[in-house]
Amino acid sequence: MVRAILEGRKTQTRRVVKPQAWSYSNDVLGQPQIYACSGPDDFGDPDKPIRCPYGQPGDLLWVRETWSPWADELTRQAISRKGEPCLYKADYLEKAPCVVIGGDFHWHPSIHMPKKYARLWLRITNVRVERLQEISIKDCKAEGVLCDCPENEENRCLLGNKGHFKILWDSLNAKRGYSWESNPYIWVVEFERVK
Repeated sequence: MVRAILEGRKTQTRRVVKPQAWSYSNDVLGQPQIYACSGPDDFGDPDKPIRCPYGQPGDLLWVRETWSPWADELTRQAISRKGEPCLYKADYLEKAPCVVIGGDFHWHPSIHMPKKYARLWLRITNVRVERLQEISIKDCKAEGVLCDCPENEENRCLLGNKGHFKILWDSLNAKRGYSWESNPYIWVVEFERVK
């Protein structure tokens, strides 16, 4: 997904609403308001809406990536043509020929990436709530999913963009109880790259 952001293909992300809600609406300013409910007949407490934990329009986000500190100065000079503070795994295939020059890279998970190493900054442009399966083909593409089928052949493609997105979603969320089939409420966070 980092590659999709770098290539300008990913401009949306979807995250599960927690706790799951049964009702939502927009407030006076058009911002999504979600109310935690116990079931389909409970409409929640309008005095206690759940705010999007990922931010509001105008907020800046930084992207964490799988990264490695430089192994040595020779490798840094060979690979870093942009003065990057570390090696980013999303670029690894592009820079692979240089890696043989030296150094042993130890990849760190994205959750451990320091903010000072962030090279991608995103500005939230919109936040909304919807059920997962409401995603459109256009939004699948905005999620960075690629289908090899020509656009006019989408309906004849075995999987299509929606099928590829479903596979991606389940690979990340099904084990946590939020599969495509469960059709959870999700936050849709739209963004633009600012750096």
